[in-house]
Amino acid sequence: QVLCETGLLGALLFCGFWGYVGVWGARRIRATASSADRWLLCGLYAGIVAFLVHSLVDFNFYNPSLATLAFLLTGCFFALAGRASGHEAPAKTVPRTGFFHPAAAIVLLSVAAIGAGAGYRLWANEITAPDERKAGDWIGAATFFAQHVHPTRFNPQDPPAIRLEAAALLFEYRDAMEEFGVIRVPVPVGEGTVMRLLSHAPDATAEQLRQGVLEITNPDIARVRARAAIQDEAVRLEAIDSAFPYDPELAAHIHVLYDRLRLLANGDESVRREATLQSLQWAEEAVERSPRQAWFRTSYAEALWHRGNLDGDQSYFEQGLEQYQKATELSPIYPGIWRAYAGALREFARAHQEHGVAEEARRLTARAEEAEERAAYLQRFRENGGVAGPAPMAELGP
Repeated sequence: QVLCETGLLGALLFCGFWGYVGVWGARRIRATASSADRWLLCGLYAGIVAFLVHSLVDFNFYNPSLATLAFLLTGCFFALAGRASGHEAPAKTVPRTGFFHPAAAIVLLSVAAIGAGAGYRLWANEITAPDERKAGDWIGAATFFAQHVHPTRFNPQDPPAIRLEAAALLFEYRDAMEEFGVIRVPVPVGEGTVMRLLSHAPDATAEQLRQGVLEITNPDIARVRARAAIQDEAVRLEAIDSAFPYDPELAAHIHVLYDRLRLLANGDESVRREATLQSLQWAEEAVERSPRQAWFRTSYAEALWHRGNLDGDQSYFEQGLEQYQKATELSPIYPGIWRAYAGALREFARAHQEHGVAEEARRLTARAEEAEERAAYLQRFRENGGVAGPAPMAELGP
């Protein structure tokens, strides 16, 4: 873990420190004359060793409270060991060795600074990038405006609505929301509650606001404002990623944001093209950073599919099918991946049929049927607690 987060120099410093603690501590215990001090040192030493041994199979140093305890035990051990030695060398008795000590100190401090800098990059990425829950909420809010807010499907009698908390991720201020919608909060009336306009409930509590919703009244403006907010968030996350460009989850998150921008292009082909290209770039980046994650492969396949639709280039569809197949190989027991693969095969088969390539269309259709059969089998297997009857022939290979 330390090697991945701080690099080779940081890992050497880390291992060197704890190696020194282990060797020096054992010697100090043996050299302590007082039986009481020796037993106390043994207790502290055992706690440190137990923590380090457990760290071989768990991420103890990742948890600040656990790591603090380990360093506290180590500090107490050093303090007690120094007291138990019975003397401390006066500062004036330290021998002078010319230039060596200052030079060694400079080298060690430089190495420590490099290790700390590498660690800071990861730390800064962790505290500024959205966590898994917030990222999911962001994607949910962006998806709402991209897929559920559309002028041609808008019904004023039944307007689309989104939780106020989710909308606040995209729009920080109430005025921005009320430019294209109205806010309703639950207000107790008799034995039940009704959703009333926020302007009619000026004394709404924090809990009522948390349960409130934003009803869309002007879908055109809503989509424009959502597109701007999502664009700003994508740019912000790109800046965060540039400081530590190794997080596959962050790359996947940026990919989804650009995909939602593609859906919010509102007929602007330049915006649609740019969002499609950016979405593909970040989907590919996520796969490069974590090539064995099946979900990243399916996202990459979808991005390749959209890129193919942009210019009608068949090679992108073929690459997309390859990514879908790799996803099924990486996660062969997940029915959703097989369904997505089958859907792509059927769409590609229809395209070949429309262009008169009947033989290839039949071959792709047969593969799609096999994938659908396998997806159905896996779904039954999950729903029936591991019993699904005979496996389909497609179960014999990818």
